[in-house]
Amino acid sequence: MKGALLGKVVIITGASSGIGAATAIRVAQEGATVIITARNLRGLDGVAQKIRKAKGKVMSIKVDVKNENDIKDMISIVKNKFGKIDAVINNAGVFYIGPIDTFDTQELDETLSVNLRGVYLCCKYAAQVMKKQKSGHIINISSGSGRVARPDLSAYSASKFGVMGITESLIHELKPYNIK
Repeated sequence: MKGALLGKVVIITGASSGIGAATAIRVAQEGATVIITARNLRGLDGVAQKIRKAKGKVMSIKVDVKNENDIKDMISIVKNKFGKIDAVINNAGVFYIGPIDTFDTQELDETLSVNLRGVYLCCKYAAQVMKKQKSGHIINISSGSGRVARPDLSAYSASKFGVMGITESLIHELKPYNIK
């Protein structure tokens, strides 16, 4: 494998399908060692097989971003195995639709836990490693709903507006450590 990311170590959450899976495959094609994470091990296995078939480097870790210990363990495993973390792509997310007056409270809690709290905690623990390295990249996947709210998406929009807020704050907070 050759490419712009040769020798880099990149963690991608929510990589068992969709945008996360496609991103993992592309990042591996560019030469990075990709750590793919999600709750869905079957999906992760399928993505890992595609990456390996193309001669890419991949490691799968079952992570539920709602669980702070899963996130801490993920960061620790990657740091201990590879000695560094060059990038984290926070992609894990859930999407529920419904008007606020009938929206299920459990779906609200899950939306905020996965889409907002999970991103925050991944940033927190990745930043601890990256600050010591004095380098790194954190990419938070948001949505158009993180800039423009739409009917029946109040919980999702709140979570994605929050992701934008975290991201914009971290741009300034982590700049002195060469973390982008």
